[in-house]
Amino acid sequence: MKIKKEIIVTGSAGFLGECVIQNISKKFKVIGIDRKKNNTIQKNTANLKVSIKKFIDKKDFKNVHGIIHLATSNSQANVYKKNPHLANKNINDLTFILEKLKKSKKKILLIFASSKDVNNNKKLIYRDLYSYSKEYSEDLIKTYSLNSRFNFYILRIPDLYDADLNKNPKKKALYKISTLIDKSKNIIIDNPNHIFEFVLRKNIAKLISNILNKKNIKNTLLSIEGEKINILDFVKKFIKSKSSNSKIVVKKKIIKKNNYFIKNDFLKKKGTFFKSLLNPSKKNFYD
Repeated sequence: MKIKKEIIVTGSAGFLGECVIQNISKKFKVIGIDRKKNNTIQKNTANLKVSIKKFIDKKDFKNVHGIIHLATSNSQANVYKKNPHLANKNINDLTFILEKLKKSKKKILLIFASSKDVNNNKKLIYRDLYSYSKEYSEDLIKTYSLNSRFNFYILRIPDLYDADLNKNPKKKALYKISTLIDKSKNIIIDNPNHIFEFVLRKNIAKLISNILNKKNIKNTLLSIEGEKINILDFVKKFIKSKSSNSKIVVKKKIIKKNNYFIKNDFLKKKGTFFKSLLNPSKKNFYD
């Protein structure tokens, strides 16, 4: 009997992780790792509650075909304001994986879930640590690939949602807005100019499955385009579709300079930890 190739999925208990595993478990042997316990029973899948470092240190990569790195400390940018150490954890977890790939003699595929925030936040004067950690992680992957055998696919993904609103995590903006509208409560909007960009998680899971099935992989950075709509227009349509009495309240936002929402000129100062993010490699990795 032919042994199925192994795929390691980090963040396997997450919103995207569980959907990805459903798509790939028929063809591959899947090892899902997560900090949270995952009780989902899936064919050809082993779900482990373990840290990335502990798992990677002990794992033999002999039969590993690919690693899908979806895990992140937190996908909500505002959380990093009070917990800046989370950005460092994102980078450290990826480094553990890259060091193991560097030592491996096999040509393993690394699929990394980055964020569309990397694109969008470059235009802002103040950027959050979440998007910086994602951009820095992308640069790490490119740099390590120069002296390693692995190939990579970096996916810059917009906000994810499920067509079934009840399946969306409670922390998702879509779920929160829907709940408030159902209760006819007012919707407070900080930035009326915000463009809400979103994509179905099943479409991303299908894309990842297709990448795994490719025969010739070239190092690629793919910025995924989702559906775009202004947040005010989006909420107005939502309210109308539900015949709700909710009203929109636009809140004036005062931006303060502090340690965690950092102005670009501050980053240029000598000794700043994220200084290297401003000088990515000029090499073209995507030919």
